[in-house]
Amino acid sequence: MSDETSELLAIADRVVAQARSGEQVEAYVSRGTNTSVDAYQGEIESLTQAGSAGSGIRVIRDGRT
Repeated sequence: MSDETSELLAIADRVVAQARSGEQVEAYVSRGTNTSVDAYQGEIESLTQAGSAGSGIRVIRDGRT
């Protein structure tokens, strides 16, 4: 597991740990990369790489989200 993945999971764990009595807390994290290579006649014309990371939190209290 990479350091970035470990850091995202630690954030989710901290968020969930802050749930108060009577609350349900859901946290998710995601991380992804995308690489694209265009080639013509055996030569690379372009190389693109992009990355993203994010998180989401849902809190349910008294039956309400």
